[in-house]
Amino acid sequence: MRIGGVLLLLLAAVPGNGAPIAIYDAGAPAGREVISAPANGRRLRVRTAGFAEDAYLLSLSPDSRWMAVLLLAPPLGDRGSLLLGRTRGGAFLDATAGLDGRPLTTAFAPDGRTLFFEHRNGSDGRSDLYRLETVRRRRSVLTADLAGSVSAPGGAGVLAAGPGDRLAFLHELPGRRALFLAADGTIRDLTAPLGEGVVLDDFAFLDDGRLLFRFTPEGAALPTLFAHDGATVPVAAEVRSFAVSGDSFAALRPGALRVFRPSGTQDFGAGETVLGFRLDHGRVTLVTAGGGGARVHLGTADGSVEVLGDRSIESVENLRFAGEALLVVTREAGARRLWHVGPAGATEPAAGLSGELGAFLGVAPGGDLLVFARLDPGGASGSLLAWHPDSGAIRDLSGALAHPTVPGEAVFPSAGNEVLYTLKVGPTREPRLFLWRRRPDRTTALSLPGLTVGRFALAR
Repeated sequence: MRIGGVLLLLLAAVPGNGAPIAIYDAGAPAGREVISAPANGRRLRVRTAGFAEDAYLLSLSPDSRWMAVLLLAPPLGDRGSLLLGRTRGGAFLDATAGLDGRPLTTAFAPDGRTLFFEHRNGSDGRSDLYRLETVRRRRSVLTADLAGSVSAPGGAGVLAAGPGDRLAFLHELPGRRALFLAADGTIRDLTAPLGEGVVLDDFAFLDDGRLLFRFTPEGAALPTLFAHDGATVPVAAEVRSFAVSGDSFAALRPGALRVFRPSGTQDFGAGETVLGFRLDHGRVTLVTAGGGGARVHLGTADGSVEVLGDRSIESVENLRFAGEALLVVTREAGARRLWHVGPAGATEPAAGLSGELGAFLGVAPGGDLLVFARLDPGGASGSLLAWHPDSGAIRDLSGALAHPTVPGEAVFPSAGNEVLYTLKVGPTREPRLFLWRRRPDRTTALSLPGLTVGRFALAR
Protein backbone atom coordinates (compact mmCIF):
# COMPACT_ATOMS: atom_id res chain seq x y z
CA MET A 1 0.00 0.00 0.00
CA ARG A 2 1.52 3.32 -1.00
CA ILE A 3 1.75 6.05 1.58
CA GLY A 4 2.05 9.78 1.09
CA GLY A 5 2.78 12.02 4.05
CA VAL A 6 1.31 9.64 6.64
CA LEU A 7 2.60 6.77 8.73
CA LEU A 8 1.44 3.20 8.71
CA LEU A 9 0.37 0.49 11.15
CA LEU A 10 -0.34 -3.10 10.23
CA LEU A 11 -1.96 -5.51 12.67
CA ALA A 12 -1.33 -9.16 11.93
CA ALA A 13 -1.34 -12.68 13.31
CA VAL A 14 1.50 -15.14 13.02
CA PRO A 15 0.39 -18.71 12.22
CA GLY A 16 1.26 -21.32 14.79
CA ASN A 17 0.49 -19.56 18.06
CA GLY A 18 -1.94 -16.88 16.96
CA ALA A 19 -0.01 -14.19 18.84
CA PRO A 20 -0.83 -10.74 17.48
CA ILE A 21 1.84 -8.53 15.99
CA ALA A 22 1.86 -4.78 15.49
CA ILE A 23 4.09 -3.46 12.76
CA TYR A 24 4.33 0.29 12.78
CA ASP A 25 6.49 3.25 11.92
CA ALA A 26 7.91 5.20 14.85
CA GLY A 27 9.91 8.42 15.12
CA ALA A 28 13.59 8.17 15.99
CA PRO A 29 16.41 10.73 16.17
CA ALA A 30 18.30 8.98 13.35
CA GLY A 31 15.26 8.83 11.07
CA ARG A 32 12.16 6.70 10.78
CA GLU A 33 12.04 3.20 12.22
CA VAL A 34 9.79 0.39 11.06
CA ILE A 35 9.23 -1.76 14.15
CA SER A 36 7.65 -5.20 14.47
CA ALA A 37 6.49 -5.63 18.05
CA PRO A 38 4.79 -8.92 18.99
CA ALA A 39 2.52 -8.87 22.01
CA ASN A 40 5.20 -10.67 24.01
CA GLY A 41 7.35 -7.54 23.78
CA ARG A 42 10.10 -8.75 21.44
CA ARG A 43 11.03 -6.12 18.88
CA LEU A 44 12.95 -5.81 15.65
CA ARG A 45 13.85 -2.62 13.84
CA VAL A 46 14.62 -1.48 10.32
CA ARG A 47 16.26 1.93 10.39
CA THR A 48 15.24 4.07 7.44
CA ALA A 49 17.51 7.07 8.01
CA GLY A 50 18.33 8.82 4.76
CA PHE A 51 15.12 7.80 3.04
CA ALA A 52 12.09 9.95 2.27
CA GLU A 53 9.44 9.68 4.98
CA ASP A 54 6.53 10.07 2.56
CA ALA A 55 7.69 7.61 -0.10
CA TYR A 56 7.78 4.02 1.05
CA LEU A 57 5.69 0.89 1.09
CA LEU A 58 5.25 -1.65 3.88
CA SER A 59 3.48 -4.94 3.15
CA LEU A 60 2.94 -8.34 4.76
CA SER A 61 2.85 -11.75 3.14
CA PRO A 62 -0.56 -13.51 3.20
CA ASP A 63 0.68 -15.85 5.94
CA SER A 64 2.02 -12.86 7.96
CA ARG A 65 5.46 -14.48 8.27
CA TRP A 66 7.27 -11.97 6.05
CA MET A 67 7.29 -8.23 5.57
CA ALA A 68 8.65 -6.19 2.68
CA VAL A 69 9.80 -2.61 3.25
CA LEU A 70 10.23 -0.45 0.16
CA LEU A 71 12.38 2.62 0.76
CA LEU A 72 12.99 5.52 -1.62
CA ALA A 73 15.80 8.05 -1.34
CA PRO A 74 15.13 11.80 -1.52
CA PRO A 75 14.88 14.20 -3.13
CA LEU A 76 13.37 12.68 -6.29
CA GLY A 77 12.81 9.12 -5.12
CA ASP A 78 14.59 7.73 -8.19
CA ARG A 79 16.80 5.46 -6.07
CA GLY A 80 15.69 2.98 -3.47
CA SER A 81 15.86 -0.44 -1.88
CA LEU A 82 13.48 -3.28 -1.07
CA LEU A 83 14.11 -5.04 2.25
CA LEU A 84 12.72 -8.48 3.11
CA GLY A 85 12.53 -9.74 6.68
CA ARG A 86 10.66 -12.11 8.97
CA THR A 87 8.00 -10.49 11.13
CA ARG A 88 9.35 -12.52 14.08
CA GLY A 89 12.84 -11.06 13.79
CA GLY A 90 16.18 -11.75 12.18
CA ALA A 91 18.36 -10.03 9.61
CA PHE A 92 16.82 -8.16 6.71
CA LEU A 93 17.83 -8.90 3.15
CA ASP A 94 18.23 -6.14 0.58
CA ALA A 95 16.32 -7.74 -2.29
CA THR A 96 17.62 -5.07 -4.70
CA ALA A 97 21.33 -5.34 -3.82
CA GLY A 98 23.43 -4.71 -6.92
CA LEU A 99 20.54 -3.17 -8.88
CA ASP A 100 20.66 0.46 -10.01
CA GLY A 101 17.42 2.42 -9.76
CA ARG A 102 14.33 1.90 -7.65
CA PRO A 103 11.77 -0.80 -6.79
CA LEU A 104 8.14 -0.01 -7.59
CA THR A 105 5.44 -2.63 -7.10
CA THR A 106 5.51 -5.77 -4.95
CA ALA A 107 3.34 -8.89 -4.71
CA PHE A 108 3.70 -11.88 -2.36
CA ALA A 109 2.66 -15.33 -3.57
CA PRO A 110 -0.37 -16.73 -1.68
CA ASP A 111 1.84 -19.18 0.25
CA GLY A 112 4.36 -16.46 1.16
CA ARG A 113 7.29 -18.38 -0.34
CA THR A 114 7.91 -15.91 -3.16
CA LEU A 115 8.11 -12.14 -3.36
CA PHE A 116 7.68 -10.66 -6.84
CA PHE A 117 8.73 -7.08 -7.43
CA GLU A 118 9.13 -4.58 -10.23
CA HIS A 119 12.40 -2.62 -10.48
CA ARG A 120 13.08 0.37 -12.74
CA ASN A 121 16.63 0.73 -14.04
CA GLY A 122 18.19 4.07 -13.19
CA SER A 123 20.09 4.42 -16.48
CA ASP A 124 17.55 3.62 -19.21
CA GLY A 125 14.21 3.68 -17.32
CA ARG A 126 13.33 0.09 -18.28
CA SER A 127 11.28 -1.83 -15.71
CA ASP A 128 11.77 -5.55 -15.12
CA LEU A 129 10.14 -8.10 -12.84
CA TYR A 130 12.12 -10.12 -10.32
CA ARG A 131 11.33 -13.25 -8.34
CA LEU A 132 12.78 -13.66 -4.84
CA GLU A 133 12.46 -16.90 -2.86
CA THR A 134 11.75 -15.75 0.68
CA VAL A 135 13.32 -18.73 2.48
CA ARG A 136 16.27 -19.49 0.21
CA ARG A 137 16.66 -15.78 -0.59
CA ARG A 138 17.54 -16.46 -4.23
CA ARG A 139 16.71 -13.78 -6.81
CA SER A 140 16.05 -14.15 -10.52
CA VAL A 141 14.83 -11.80 -13.25
CA LEU A 142 11.70 -12.84 -15.17
CA THR A 143 11.49 -10.33 -18.00
CA ALA A 144 15.08 -9.89 -19.17
CA ASP A 145 14.31 -11.45 -22.57
CA LEU A 146 11.13 -9.44 -23.21
CA ALA A 147 11.12 -6.35 -25.39
CA GLY A 148 9.57 -3.23 -23.94
CA SER A 149 8.99 -2.61 -20.24
CA VAL A 150 6.68 -3.54 -17.39
CA SER A 151 4.19 -0.70 -17.23
CA ALA A 152 0.66 0.43 -16.45
CA PRO A 153 -1.25 3.68 -15.88
CA GLY A 154 0.37 5.63 -13.04
CA GLY A 155 3.91 4.53 -13.91
CA ALA A 156 4.00 1.35 -11.81
CA GLY A 157 3.23 -2.14 -12.96
CA VAL A 158 0.09 -4.06 -12.06
CA LEU A 159 0.88 -7.51 -10.68
CA ALA A 160 -1.26 -10.43 -9.53
CA ALA A 161 0.32 -13.44 -7.81
CA GLY A 162 -1.52 -16.74 -7.94
CA PRO A 163 -1.19 -20.29 -6.62
CA GLY A 164 1.59 -22.48 -7.91
CA ASP A 165 4.09 -19.59 -8.04
CA ARG A 166 2.21 -17.95 -10.91
CA LEU A 167 2.43 -14.27 -11.75
CA ALA A 168 0.33 -12.20 -14.15
CA PHE A 169 1.54 -8.76 -15.19
CA LEU A 170 1.05 -6.03 -17.79
CA HIS A 171 3.92 -5.31 -20.16
CA GLU A 172 4.35 -2.54 -22.71
CA LEU A 173 5.48 -4.05 -26.00
CA PRO A 174 6.24 -1.93 -29.07
CA GLY A 175 2.83 -0.74 -30.25
CA ARG A 176 0.63 -2.48 -27.69
CA ARG A 177 0.13 -3.44 -24.08
CA ALA A 178 0.08 -7.17 -23.31
CA LEU A 179 -0.88 -9.38 -20.39
CA PHE A 180 1.76 -11.99 -19.62
CA LEU A 181 1.60 -15.08 -17.42
CA ALA A 182 4.75 -16.44 -15.79
CA ALA A 183 4.24 -20.06 -14.72
CA ASP A 184 6.16 -23.35 -14.74
CA GLY A 185 9.37 -21.67 -15.88
CA THR A 186 7.82 -20.06 -18.97
CA ILE A 187 6.36 -16.65 -19.82
CA ARG A 188 3.39 -16.46 -22.17
CA ASP A 189 1.67 -13.52 -23.87
CA LEU A 190 -2.03 -14.21 -23.27
CA THR A 191 -3.31 -11.33 -25.38
CA ALA A 192 -1.37 -11.96 -28.60
CA PRO A 193 -3.92 -14.51 -29.93
CA LEU A 194 -6.84 -12.11 -29.26
CA GLY A 195 -5.96 -9.68 -32.05
CA GLU A 196 -6.31 -5.92 -31.89
CA GLY A 197 -7.77 -4.46 -28.75
CA VAL A 198 -7.00 -3.20 -25.24
CA VAL A 199 -6.31 -5.29 -22.15
CA LEU A 200 -7.59 -3.71 -18.93
CA ASP A 201 -5.58 -3.46 -15.74
CA ASP A 202 -7.90 -5.62 -13.61
CA PHE A 203 -7.12 -9.34 -13.52
CA ALA A 204 -7.20 -11.94 -10.76
CA PHE A 205 -6.54 -15.59 -9.97
CA LEU A 206 -9.08 -18.10 -8.68
CA ASP A 207 -8.03 -20.58 -6.01
CA ASP A 208 -7.78 -23.32 -8.64
CA GLY A 209 -5.14 -21.30 -10.55
CA ARG A 210 -7.32 -19.98 -13.37
CA LEU A 211 -6.57 -16.39 -14.39
CA LEU A 212 -9.42 -14.01 -15.26
CA PHE A 213 -8.91 -10.81 -17.24
CA ARG A 214 -10.88 -8.35 -19.36
CA PHE A 215 -10.00 -7.48 -22.95
CA THR A 216 -11.83 -5.02 -25.19
CA PRO A 217 -11.66 -6.14 -28.84
CA GLU A 218 -11.21 -3.39 -31.39
CA GLY A 219 -14.58 -1.78 -32.14
CA ALA A 220 -16.36 -3.24 -29.10
CA ALA A 221 -18.11 -0.95 -26.63
CA LEU A 222 -17.53 -3.14 -23.57
CA PRO A 223 -14.79 -5.66 -22.71
CA THR A 224 -15.06 -9.44 -22.74
CA LEU A 225 -14.07 -11.50 -19.72
CA PHE A 226 -11.55 -14.25 -20.50
CA ALA A 227 -10.30 -17.17 -18.43
CA HIS A 228 -6.91 -18.82 -18.90
CA ASP A 229 -6.24 -22.36 -17.74
CA GLY A 230 -3.84 -23.82 -20.26
CA ALA A 231 -5.91 -22.15 -22.98
CA THR A 232 -7.54 -18.72 -23.13
CA VAL A 233 -11.32 -18.80 -23.61
CA PRO A 234 -14.06 -16.14 -23.40
CA VAL A 235 -16.52 -16.66 -20.54
CA ALA A 236 -18.75 -13.56 -20.71
CA ALA A 237 -19.22 -10.65 -23.11
CA GLU A 238 -19.90 -6.98 -22.25
CA VAL A 239 -18.57 -7.21 -18.71
CA ARG A 240 -18.57 -3.92 -16.81
CA SER A 241 -16.76 -5.37 -13.78
CA PHE A 242 -16.02 -8.71 -12.15
CA ALA A 243 -15.00 -10.18 -8.79
CA VAL A 244 -13.48 -13.46 -7.63
CA SER A 245 -13.81 -15.38 -4.37
CA GLY A 246 -12.32 -18.83 -3.86
CA ASP A 247 -13.30 -20.95 -6.84
CA SER A 248 -16.26 -18.73 -7.87
CA PHE A 249 -16.50 -15.45 -9.75
CA ALA A 250 -19.18 -12.96 -10.78
CA ALA A 251 -19.45 -10.77 -13.87
CA LEU A 252 -21.63 -7.66 -14.05
CA ARG A 253 -23.22 -7.34 -17.49
CA PRO A 254 -25.83 -4.84 -18.79
CA GLY A 255 -28.67 -7.33 -18.32
CA ALA A 256 -27.77 -9.05 -15.03
CA LEU A 257 -25.10 -10.13 -12.59
CA ARG A 258 -23.90 -13.60 -13.59
CA VAL A 259 -22.30 -15.82 -10.94
CA PHE A 260 -20.02 -18.67 -12.04
CA ARG A 261 -19.66 -21.55 -9.59
CA PRO A 262 -18.06 -24.97 -10.10
CA SER A 263 -21.62 -26.34 -10.16
CA GLY A 264 -22.79 -23.96 -12.91
CA THR A 265 -23.87 -20.38 -13.64
CA GLN A 266 -26.74 -18.30 -12.28
CA ASP A 267 -28.09 -14.82 -13.06
CA PHE A 268 -29.25 -12.27 -10.49
CA GLY A 269 -30.87 -8.86 -10.86
CA ALA A 270 -32.24 -9.53 -14.34
CA GLY A 271 -34.12 -6.50 -15.63
CA GLU A 272 -32.89 -4.30 -12.78
CA THR A 273 -30.12 -1.73 -12.51
CA VAL A 274 -27.34 -3.29 -10.41
CA LEU A 275 -25.48 -0.57 -8.52
CA GLY A 276 -22.94 -2.85 -6.83
CA PHE A 277 -22.27 -6.36 -5.56
CA ARG A 278 -20.07 -8.42 -3.27
CA LEU A 279 -19.14 -12.07 -3.73
CA ASP A 280 -18.24 -14.59 -1.03
CA HIS A 281 -17.50 -18.14 -2.20
CA GLY A 282 -20.62 -18.46 -4.32
CA ARG A 283 -22.90 -16.28 -2.18
CA VAL A 284 -23.53 -12.82 -3.55
CA THR A 285 -25.14 -9.62 -2.32
CA LEU A 286 -26.26 -7.09 -4.86
CA VAL A 287 -27.59 -3.56 -4.59
CA THR A 288 -30.21 -2.54 -7.12
CA ALA A 289 -32.04 0.70 -7.85
CA GLY A 290 -35.76 0.53 -7.28
CA GLY A 291 -38.69 2.15 -5.55
CA GLY A 292 -37.65 5.16 -3.51
CA GLY A 293 -33.98 4.19 -3.33
CA ALA A 294 -31.50 1.34 -3.26
CA ARG A 295 -32.51 -2.24 -2.41
CA VAL A 296 -30.28 -5.05 -1.12
CA HIS A 297 -30.62 -8.68 -2.23
CA LEU A 298 -28.90 -11.87 -1.08
CA GLY A 299 -28.27 -14.50 -3.74
CA THR A 300 -27.44 -18.16 -3.19
CA ALA A 301 -27.67 -21.32 -5.27
CA ASP A 302 -31.33 -21.52 -4.19
CA GLY A 303 -32.20 -18.11 -5.64
CA SER A 304 -32.38 -14.46 -4.63
CA VAL A 305 -34.22 -12.83 -1.74
CA GLU A 306 -34.58 -9.15 -0.93
CA VAL A 307 -33.20 -8.48 2.56
CA LEU A 308 -33.44 -4.68 2.78
CA GLY A 309 -36.12 -2.88 0.83
CA ASP A 310 -39.13 -0.65 1.30
CA ARG A 311 -36.82 1.93 2.86
CA SER A 312 -35.49 5.28 1.72
CA ILE A 313 -31.92 4.02 1.26
CA GLU A 314 -29.88 6.73 -0.43
CA SER A 315 -26.83 4.51 -0.87
CA VAL A 316 -25.15 1.35 0.40
CA GLU A 317 -21.65 2.07 1.73
CA ASN A 318 -20.55 -1.39 2.85
CA LEU A 319 -21.52 -5.03 2.42
CA ARG A 320 -19.91 -7.76 4.53
CA PHE A 321 -20.65 -11.38 5.26
CA ALA A 322 -20.58 -12.42 8.93
CA GLY A 323 -20.89 -16.19 9.07
CA GLU A 324 -24.36 -16.97 7.73
CA ALA A 325 -25.49 -13.37 8.23
CA LEU A 326 -25.01 -10.24 6.17
CA LEU A 327 -23.85 -6.81 7.37
CA VAL A 328 -25.02 -3.75 5.47
CA VAL A 329 -24.08 -0.12 6.07
CA THR A 330 -26.62 2.21 4.47
CA ARG A 331 -27.02 5.95 4.30
CA GLU A 332 -30.55 7.06 5.06
CA ALA A 333 -31.68 10.66 5.62
CA GLY A 334 -28.01 11.71 5.49
CA ALA A 335 -26.87 9.37 8.30
CA ARG A 336 -25.18 5.95 8.35
CA ARG A 337 -27.15 2.97 9.60
CA LEU A 338 -25.81 -0.52 10.31
CA TRP A 339 -27.93 -3.62 9.65
CA HIS A 340 -27.31 -7.24 10.66
CA VAL A 341 -29.40 -9.50 8.45
CA GLY A 342 -29.69 -13.07 9.68
CA PRO A 343 -32.15 -15.95 9.41
CA ALA A 344 -34.43 -14.23 11.94
CA GLY A 345 -34.51 -10.97 9.99
CA ALA A 346 -32.78 -7.60 10.13
CA THR A 347 -31.62 -5.99 13.38
CA GLU A 348 -29.86 -2.66 13.92
CA PRO A 349 -26.91 -3.00 16.36
CA ALA A 350 -26.38 0.75 16.73
CA ALA A 351 -30.06 1.59 17.24
CA GLY A 352 -30.59 3.84 20.24
CA LEU A 353 -26.94 4.89 20.50
CA SER A 354 -26.17 8.59 20.55
CA GLY A 355 -23.89 10.12 17.95
CA GLU A 356 -23.10 8.91 14.46
CA LEU A 357 -21.92 5.60 13.12
CA GLY A 358 -18.27 5.70 12.01
CA ALA A 359 -16.83 4.28 8.83
CA PHE A 360 -14.97 1.32 10.37
CA LEU A 361 -16.57 -2.13 10.44
CA GLY A 362 -14.80 -5.31 11.57
CA VAL A 363 -16.12 -8.88 11.76
CA ALA A 364 -14.73 -11.87 13.67
CA PRO A 365 -13.90 -14.89 11.46
CA GLY A 366 -16.94 -16.84 12.68
CA GLY A 367 -19.26 -13.86 12.49
CA ASP A 368 -20.03 -14.00 16.23
CA LEU A 369 -18.63 -10.55 17.02
CA LEU A 370 -18.92 -7.22 15.26
CA VAL A 371 -16.75 -4.17 15.99
CA PHE A 372 -17.85 -0.74 14.83
CA ALA A 373 -17.09 2.90 15.60
CA ARG A 374 -19.46 5.44 17.14
CA LEU A 375 -18.70 9.16 16.93
CA ASP A 376 -19.93 11.84 19.29
CA PRO A 377 -21.65 14.89 17.80
CA GLY A 378 -19.02 16.83 15.88
CA GLY A 379 -16.80 13.76 15.44
CA ALA A 380 -14.04 14.97 17.80
CA SER A 381 -14.41 11.93 20.06
CA GLY A 382 -16.17 8.61 20.17
CA SER A 383 -15.76 4.95 21.01
CA LEU A 384 -15.10 1.56 19.51
CA LEU A 385 -17.92 -0.89 20.27
CA ALA A 386 -18.11 -4.70 20.15
CA TRP A 387 -21.55 -6.22 19.50
CA HIS A 388 -22.57 -9.87 20.01
CA PRO A 389 -25.26 -10.92 17.50
CA ASP A 390 -26.51 -13.79 19.67
CA SER A 391 -27.09 -11.82 22.86
CA GLY A 392 -27.31 -8.28 21.49
CA ALA A 393 -24.85 -7.16 24.19
CA ILE A 394 -22.54 -4.23 23.44
CA ARG A 395 -19.09 -3.72 24.98
CA ASP A 396 -17.34 -0.35 24.87
CA LEU A 397 -13.71 -1.16 24.08
CA SER A 398 -12.63 2.33 25.17
CA GLY A 399 -14.80 2.44 28.29
CA ALA A 400 -11.96 1.90 30.81
CA LEU A 401 -10.08 5.04 29.73
CA ALA A 402 -10.63 8.25 31.67
CA HIS A 403 -9.77 10.54 28.76
CA PRO A 404 -11.85 11.10 25.62
CA THR A 405 -10.90 8.85 22.74
CA VAL A 406 -11.13 8.82 18.96
CA PRO A 407 -11.87 5.29 17.66
CA GLY A 408 -9.38 3.74 15.29
CA GLU A 409 -9.63 0.29 13.75
CA ALA A 410 -9.52 -3.33 14.85
CA VAL A 411 -8.48 -6.74 13.60
CA PHE A 412 -9.11 -10.28 14.82
CA PRO A 413 -5.65 -11.90 14.88
CA SER A 414 -6.77 -15.44 15.78
CA ALA A 415 -9.99 -17.44 15.54
CA GLY A 416 -11.91 -14.50 16.96
CA ASN A 417 -11.03 -14.82 20.67
CA GLU A 418 -8.76 -11.76 20.48
CA VAL A 419 -9.31 -8.25 19.18
CA LEU A 420 -6.34 -5.96 18.49
CA TYR A 421 -7.46 -2.33 18.18
CA THR A 422 -6.26 1.25 18.19
CA LEU A 423 -7.52 4.38 19.91
CA LYS A 424 -6.33 7.98 19.97
CA VAL A 425 -6.44 9.04 23.61
CA GLY A 426 -6.72 12.37 25.40
CA PRO A 427 -6.36 15.95 24.18
CA THR A 428 -3.08 15.17 22.36
CA ARG A 429 -4.74 12.29 20.44
CA GLU A 430 -1.89 9.96 21.37
CA PRO A 431 -2.25 6.71 19.39
CA ARG A 432 -2.38 3.63 21.61
CA LEU A 433 -2.70 -0.07 20.88
CA PHE A 434 -4.86 -2.48 22.91
CA LEU A 435 -5.47 -6.22 23.01
CA TRP A 436 -8.79 -7.61 24.27
CA ARG A 437 -9.04 -11.32 25.01
CA ARG A 438 -12.69 -12.31 25.08
CA ARG A 439 -12.21 -15.54 27.06
CA PRO A 440 -11.06 -14.93 29.76
CA ASP A 441 -12.20 -11.32 29.61
CA ARG A 442 -9.05 -9.19 29.77
CA THR A 443 -7.85 -5.97 28.13
CA THR A 444 -4.14 -5.17 27.83
CA ALA A 445 -2.59 -1.87 26.75
CA LEU A 446 0.44 -2.75 24.62
CA SER A 447 3.45 -0.57 25.33
CA LEU A 448 4.92 0.67 22.06
CA PRO A 449 6.95 3.84 22.75
CA GLY A 450 7.16 6.32 19.91
CA LEU A 451 3.96 5.22 18.19
CA THR A 452 3.07 8.19 15.97
CA VAL A 453 0.57 6.85 13.51
CA GLY A 454 -1.57 8.92 11.15
CA ARG A 455 -3.22 6.11 9.20
CA PHE A 456 -3.93 2.47 9.89
CA ALA A 457 -3.81 -0.43 7.44
CA LEU A 458 -4.82 -3.80 8.80
CA ALA A 459 -4.06 -7.38 7.81
CA ARG A 460 -4.52 -10.76 9.46
